[in-house]
Amino acid sequence: MHSNSELGGGGQYVKMDSDSYDVILNVLVGVKRSLSDLTDVLPKKLDDYQYVKKLTMESDWITSRAQRRSTYKFTDYAPLAFQKIRHLNKINENDYIKSMGPEQIINSLWSNNTETLYELCSSGKSGALFYYTKDKQYMLKSIAGREFKKLFAVLKDYVQHLSDNPDSLMTKFYGMYRLEWQNPSATQTCGFAKPYVCHLIVMENLFRALDVGIRFDLKGSKAARTRLKEGESVYTGRDTKVSLKDNDFREHFGKIQFEEKFKQDMPDFHIVIRRDVDFLTRNNLIDYSFLVGEVV
Repeated sequence: MHSNSELGGGGQYVKMDSDSYDVILNVLVGVKRSLSDLTDVLPKKLDDYQYVKKLTMESDWITSRAQRRSTYKFTDYAPLAFQKIRHLNKINENDYIKSMGPEQIINSLWSNNTETLYELCSSGKSGALFYYTKDKQYMLKSIAGREFKKLFAVLKDYVQHLSDNPDSLMTKFYGMYRLEWQNPSATQTCGFAKPYVCHLIVMENLFRALDVGIRFDLKGSKAARTRLKEGESVYTGRDTKVSLKDNDFREHFGKIQFEEKFKQDMPDFHIVIRRDVDFLTRNNLIDYSFLVGEVV
């Protein structure tokens, strides 16, 4: 399972006329079609089937380039379970559809706003694709298939945990999607390998309403958890959107101090953390990180 979320080095903003642009565009088309089939009234209780249900549809591939792909398969995982999570977080379905609609990415890139779509490639690792909705409410991120399967396997317990713990600091996932396409172009996008399948999740954008400077992706480990080079500044001479790591935090900050207002608003903070840790423990989830940002 993922935190919300770390951008690493070696990334680039994605423009039209690329595989990555086409992938996100076709995913958003699929999302809109799938969401349009949902009603805004959820059943009082979801049966077990709703946590393993998959809806698959085929459609013509939409591309920004001259060459064409024939069709693609789009699969929406457990749509009612994720709709329940959205309801728990008081997200209006019409507003969600508007945020996730393909019109947003088209409008952004036609207006030369390329900062909504970001691709991370690094040698020896599969690439990751990040798309922020135009209103900054949500982030669509590609993840490895094994991580996708793990989230799907614990989904029922995850939904129950969020229902029982409304103050949970766990990342809020609002959708899981799989895209499979054919006839790839000669210039392959990083991270997409035959049979050209992409697994994506929709997450809340935690910093959507905040002006955040430096941020840390903390895993509780020292091994390979340094981003800054020797003598490099925390604040200047680098992209502050790229998350720093545990050893950077230890060297430059060391601890987190809570303001009195936070203590008053959330007096049971340690209990909330304990319950979240219990959820991770019983589901054998260890690859998780704690996202911390400095509000400027």
